[in-house]
This record gives sequence, structure tokens and C-alpha cells, in this order.
Amino acid sequence: MSIRTRLFLAFGILALFVIAISAIFVFYSIQTKTLLDRSITTQEVLTLWKEIYISLERQVRSINYFLILNDPAEIEKFNEQNEIIQTRLIRIPESESKKKFSDPYSKFVNVTNRMFKTKRENIFSFHDSFLLPVEKEVEKTIADIIEENNKLMNRYESTIKNFSRKGLFISLIFGVSAVLISTFFAVVTFLSIWGPLKSLIKGTQIIGEGNLEYKIDIKSGVELQQLASSFNKMVDNLKNLQLQIVQMDRMSSIGQLAGGVAHEINNPLTGVLGQAQILLEKIPKDRPEYQHLQRIEQAAQRCRKIVRALLDFAREKNYVFNKVKLDELINDALRFCETEMHSANIEVIKNFSEEPHFVNVSPSHIQQVFLNIINNAIYAMPKGGKLFITTKVENGMVHISFRDTGVGIKKEHLNHVFDPFFTTKDVGKGTGLGLTVSYGIIQKHNGKITAFSEGENKGAEFVVSLPLAD
Repeated sequence: MSIRTRLFLAFGILALFVIAISAIFVFYSIQTKTLLDRSITTQEVLTLWKEIYISLERQVRSINYFLILNDPAEIEKFNEQNEIIQTRLIRIPESESKKKFSDPYSKFVNVTNRMFKTKRENIFSFHDSFLLPVEKEVEKTIADIIEENNKLMNRYESTIKNFSRKGLFISLIFGVSAVLISTFFAVVTFLSIWGPLKSLIKGTQIIGEGNLEYKIDIKSGVELQQLASSFNKMVDNLKNLQLQIVQMDRMSSIGQLAGGVAHEINNPLTGVLGQAQILLEKIPKDRPEYQHLQRIEQAAQRCRKIVRALLDFAREKNYVFNKVKLDELINDALRFCETEMHSANIEVIKNFSEEPHFVNVSPSHIQQVFLNIINNAIYAMPKGGKLFITTKVENGMVHISFRDTGVGIKKEHLNHVFDPFFTTKDVGKGTGLGLTVSYGIIQKHNGKITAFSEGENKGAEFVVSLPLAD
């Protein structure tokens, strides 16, 4: 799992928990607000019922005073309280309680008004017989209503408290869970980053000390794996560049040495070869000395060939750069070796790009490189085989691959094939300078030549890379 995915999951889960907690808060807030609104309404209604109850008590008191004192003013007080009660009843929303109270109360008012009109001698009996039962009924009804509203208020208060406790408890659970899960993901993400980072730090320190063979191996975190892979590629490129610089320095030093040695050897060698040839002309072929002189002449000729190669290696021939068609250069080199390849039973398989490629090169020098590679391939396939020649373009460079099915190159020899005087051919079959000269030529063209082989009897491949012409 990539670091980005881990971070996305961690922040995603944390965000979900935050959203869940917010949703719970909103839900319980709405429910609590609804209950509070109902509670406030119920409290207002309860207050009105209590005010009605107080007014009813005042009406009963006025009735009692009227019975005792026969004061008409008590009738006015009764009516005033009746108006107050009617006003309070209008403010109370329609409900069963209101209906339950209104009917007996209307009867109570009517009976009371009748009592006020009753003669004095009959008023007490009227009160006890007709008014008192209605009065008790009204008092009991309003008392029940007040008690019912008190219970409803208590239920609302209890429900609000329960909602608050539940909301707090659930929010606490979600909050703790969010912290624990976020901590878990944070620790996992930290460990998944810190472990590979330690490997990267260790690798950079080892490579910084000069060990370019060290490879940074990271197995977790896609991004860090890509970073390690890029770093390893950078080190490989640095190592190849270092090898190229060493090779160039080595070739420069050996070239100077070779030039001096060749000049020193060339003069006495010319004398030895000349004297041997003169003696061969003068001595009859049947004399025993003739064969010894032949060996001297052959050895001198071989030395002369080596000296010329050394001089060619030490002296840079004139480079005349022209824009030429690459396919024609390859075909010209193949025509030079056509007879040898036919004799060795070697099949050439060309896989050139359909679009022609032009390069700005010194044709004679590049042909020399191609000939060296093709001749090496012929020598590597004494029993015949196939030579595959492929061209392809990549990043402004054309790559020419020469791959044979011959004896291959030992892995321990692969890094030395471009070294001066290094050869795997039999004695007298090569100077060990062909690929060295080819390497120098390609360097002059701002190109690259690379050798590949899986080992003995697995063939070899030489890839020449040259810049495309503008």
C-alpha cells in the first residue's frame, strides 16, 4: 500500500468520524431544541392553568364572602375573575384539557349567577345542593390538568437530560475511537516511512563512501520504492560515467606511451625486416638458414602490424564529418566482409527502421568501428551462426545493435573488452586494439559503445549509439 493511500485512509477515516460526531451533535441538538420548545410551551400553558386556578380560588372566595356578607361587590369581583379566566383560556391552545375544563367551568359560572339571583332565605340550600358539587368538580378538573402538565414537564426534563447524556456518551465514544484510529494510522504511516528512510540514509552514506556497488533495497511504500529505484539508477549511471572517465584516462595515458614506444621500435624494426628480406633474396631456399630467416621476417611483419596499430591508436587521423545515411554505412561495412561471412556460413538478419536515419559522422572512422565489430562476430562464430543488426531511435540517439550467436564473453571479461591489448583470440590472431580504437572513435562522435553478454556460448551484443543529425 502506498504512503499516499495510507494518508488518504487515515485522514478519510478521521474525517468520517468528525462528520459522524457532527451529525450526532446536530441530531441531538435538533431533538433537544424540539423538546425544549415543547417544554417551554408546556410551561407557558402550565403557568396559565395555575393563573386560572388562582382566579378560580378568588371566585370561590367571592362566593363565600357573598354568602356571609351579602355584598354585591363580590359579584363584580367574581365577574372580573371570570373575565381573567376567559382571557387565559383564549391563550391556551385547543386541547382535551381545555375542553375538559371549559364545560364544567361554564356550568359553574351559570350556577353561580343563578345563586346570586336566589332569595336570601334559599341561597344556602341552593349553594349546598347545586353550586358546591359543580365547584368541587371544577376544582378537581383544574387540579388534574395542572398535575398532568407537571408530569409532562417532568417527562420533558428527563428526556432532555437523557438526550444530553446519550449525545455526550456517543460523542465521547466516537471521539476516543477517532483519536485511537488516527493514532494507529499515524504510527503505521510513520513506521512505513521511517523504515525506508533509514535504508535510504544508510544507502546514501555507504554510496557516499565510494561503494557504488551497493543497492538500496526498499520493499514498502510505492513512492519510496520509486525513489530508491531512481537513486539506484543514478548510482549506476554514475558508475558507468566513472568507468568511462577511467577508460578515457587509461586510453589517453596508454596512447601517449604507445606512440613513444612505437616510434622507438619502428626504426630498428625496419632495419631488422629489411635485412631479413635482403638475406631471403640472396640465400637459396634449400639452405637450412632460409627457414629461420622466414620466421624472422614473419615475426618482424607481425611486429610491424602491431606498431602500425599502435601508431594509429596514438595518432588521431583527420576526422571529416558529413551528414550520411546510417543504413548505407552499415551495408558498406557488410559488403567488405561479405566473402568471409559466406565462407563462415553466417547469416545476416537486418532489422532497420522504416524511416531512414541520418548521422553527422566521419564515415571512414565509423566504418572502421562497424568492421571491427563484424570481424569479431565472424571470429566468434567459427561453425556458423546468425548476426542480427537492428537500428532504433530513442531520445535523439540512434542505437545500432550487433548481436551474434557465437561463443559469447565471460562475465569477468565483459568490463575489459575495450581495454588496450585485451583479447581472447589465439596468439597471432589479434592485437587487442580493435575495440579500443573503436571506443575512442565513438567518443569523438559524442556517442557510446556498450558490450553485453550472458556468458560463454550465449552470444554477444555490441550497441553503438550516435546522435541523430539535425
